[in-house]
Amino acid sequence: MKLHVLAAALVLTTTAVTASRPGDDEADSVYQWGRWSVLAPAAGLPQGVQAPGQLRVRGVRVGEAEQLTPKVQPLSQATSGDEDSSPDLPLAPQSLGCTAGAPCGLASRAAGRTGGTAAGTVLNAFLLEQDGTAGTAAFRLNSGAADEAASVSMAARLIAASRLRAGGSDGAANSTLFSSDLTLAGDGSIARAVGFWGHDDGTGGIESGRFAWGIATGQADLDALNAGNVSAAFSGAMAGDPTTRVDITVDFGAAASWSGSWSGGHSFGASGSLSGPNLVADSFSNVDSGRVEGVLLGPAADQAVAVGVDVQISGQGQYTDVGLIPQVVSGGAL
Repeated sequence: MKLHVLAAALVLTTTAVTASRPGDDEADSVYQWGRWSVLAPAAGLPQGVQAPGQLRVRGVRVGEAEQLTPKVQPLSQATSGDEDSSPDLPLAPQSLGCTAGAPCGLASRAAGRTGGTAAGTVLNAFLLEQDGTAGTAAFRLNSGAADEAASVSMAARLIAASRLRAGGSDGAANSTLFSSDLTLAGDGSIARAVGFWGHDDGTGGIESGRFAWGIATGQADLDALNAGNVSAAFSGAMAGDPTTRVDITVDFGAAASWSGSWSGGHSFGASGSLSGPNLVADSFSNVDSGRVEGVLLGPAADQAVAVGVDVQISGQGQYTDVGLIPQVVSGGAL
């Protein structure tokens, strides 16, 4: 199987992976989600899983497996990880800095096992590394920054056409990742995903949150959309607080712009311009401070928006969350 690496220079560990079999103590197995079970269902690995280099994984059809020889390659293009993660920023244009056609994403990040919904949650850049449909996976938050966080190597499996679970340990450290909504590319790699991440560094440092990640829309598609003055609509729920929904409109053209309206659990608005695939917010409503960032993902015919918010809402308090918002076409969302 060809390895599709979708993150920057993340070196996987070679810690042996032990299969979880019926009768094992599932509560103590990171592959059964153990301490993270409050946030995600069990994610047991198939029988016969061995150390990396001999790892057997499941594909879309449960019960089928194929031999995998994991290899790791650095990605030449990655998002910057030196963005300010302070939840109390002045209202000013902010860009995630994603490159067209390259992997990019955002994540909420909080101490503990809250899934990024507790007070003090911040917004980080997020990178995902994976080997296609299943095998090994790893993630990194705020790559290159002083507060960078990186997972251990995780054994992963695709348990349905749109669900992925991964877990791994290295000594006392362990990491987990779960996506209940992902899209596969034609070559079997993950094109975009939204879900939950968690990491325990083994020394008492436990963090978790939600992520929205994917491959940014390519430059050729952006050029075509701008040349056609296309107007695209996106609508969906945020990941951490699904009672909060957002409607986003992107108007492509010589002076491409976008606007978004959040309602339900949290109500506010943001709008601005496009810089490549990046949604840059420079105007806000019902927001005292903070930032809103986003990126267009996928080909022109099947786009989505990964959006992150870290705002102090007038009369409502602090709200930090991410979402993977699908495109709307006649008759409903894609």
